[in-house]
Amino acid sequence: MLDRLKREGLYGGPPLVLGLAVLANYSSSAGRVMISPLVPAITGAFTVSNSVIGLALTGMWVAFALTQFPSGVLSDRYGERRLILLALALISLGGLLVAVAPTFSVFVLGVVPLGGGSGLYLVAATSYLTKQFEETGAVLGFHSTGASLGGLTIPVVVVAVAARANWRAGLLVGAGVAAAAFALFARYSTESAKARPEMSVRAQFELRALLAHLQRRGLVFTTLLAGLSYFAYTATASFFPTFLVESWDMSTARASVAFAAIYLIRSLLNPVLGRLSDGVGRDPILALCFVIGAGGYLVLLVPGATVVLVAGVGLLGAGMSFGGVITSRFMDELGDDERGQGYGFANTIANIVGSAGSVVTGTLATVSGWPAAVGLLLGLLLLAALAIGASRLLDVEIQAR
Repeated sequence: MLDRLKREGLYGGPPLVLGLAVLANYSSSAGRVMISPLVPAITGAFTVSNSVIGLALTGMWVAFALTQFPSGVLSDRYGERRLILLALALISLGGLLVAVAPTFSVFVLGVVPLGGGSGLYLVAATSYLTKQFEETGAVLGFHSTGASLGGLTIPVVVVAVAARANWRAGLLVGAGVAAAAFALFARYSTESAKARPEMSVRAQFELRALLAHLQRRGLVFTTLLAGLSYFAYTATASFFPTFLVESWDMSTARASVAFAAIYLIRSLLNPVLGRLSDGVGRDPILALCFVIGAGGYLVLLVPGATVVLVAGVGLLGAGMSFGGVITSRFMDELGDDERGQGYGFANTIANIVGSAGSVVTGTLATVSGWPAAVGLLLGLLLLAALAIGASRLLDVEIQAR
C-alpha cells in the first residue's frame, strides 16, 4: 500500500506535502490568534490593562520576528523538515504554558515560544514549499489559507470552550492543535531536499553578508511594504475582538464571530489573489489590498447598524488577504540558494516593525481611545499603497520581477 501511494505521489508527494503544510500553518496561526478573543477575560483574571497585555503580545510578535532569520539559515543547514517539527513542538509548549500560567509573568513567558515557534515555522515552510512548486503565488496563497482557517475557527472554538469552562481551557485548544499537527507532519512528511552539512552557519550570520541584502532596492522595498502591512495585521490580530467589545458594545461571542469572518474571507481570497499576482504582478494586487483594508478600518470607525459591521469586516478581511502575495514578492527577489538566509533576514526586519502593532495599538487605545488607534492602522495601509503608486509613477526600479 505504501509503495502504491508513493508511486501515485500521494505519500510524501506535492499534494500531501501541501496539505500537511496547510495543517501546520493552521496550528501556527491558532497559537497566535487564540489569545485575542479572550483578552477581556485574561486582563480581568490578572488585573492588567490593554496596554500591558498589548506589551505581552508584542513580545510574542517580537519572538515571531527574531526567529525567522535563524530559521532560514538553520533550515538550509539541517533541512526544513526538522525546523518545522521543532516549531510545532514549541507552539505546543507555549500553548500549554499560557493555559496553565499561575501568574501574568508566567503567561508572558508562555507567549514567547508561541511566537518563536511560529517564526521558525514560517520561513522553513516557505522554503520547503518553494523548492517543490513552480507557481509560488498560488501555492503560497493556498498555504496562507491554513493560517486564515485558523483565524476563522479558533476564536469561535476557544470562546465556546471558555464559556463552558474557563479561558484556560480555551487556550488548551491551541496547544492540542499544534500537537496533532506535529504528530501528522512527523509521520507523513518527507524532506524537500538534502540538508547542507558543509554549509558554514557562522558565515551566514556575518554582517557583510547581511548588509549585502540591504543594498538591493527591490528587497528593501518589499521589506518596507511588509513591515507596514504586518504592523496593521498584528494589531488587528491582537485587538480586533476587544475593539468591537469596547467600541461597538458587543458581546465577546459576537465579536469573536466577526473576528472569525475576517479569516474566512482571507481563507477564500489568499489563494485567489496569489494566483492573480502570478499573472498581473505582485504590486497591483498589494496596492488593491492595502486600499481596501484602509476602507474597512474607515467604515468600522463609526459604530452603526449590522450592515455597517458586515461591510467593514468584509473590506478588512479582503484587505488583510495579502499574505501569499507579499511572501511571493520576497521570493521573486531572491535566488534558490539565498532564500533561507535572505528571506529570513528581510522578513525578520519586517516583523520586528510589525510586532510593534500590538503595544502601540493597545497603548493608543488606552490613552487616546479606539478612533486614534484604528486611524493609525488606516493611515499605515494607505502609506503602503501610496509607496507602491509613487514607485511606479517615478519609474523606480524596485518592482518585483
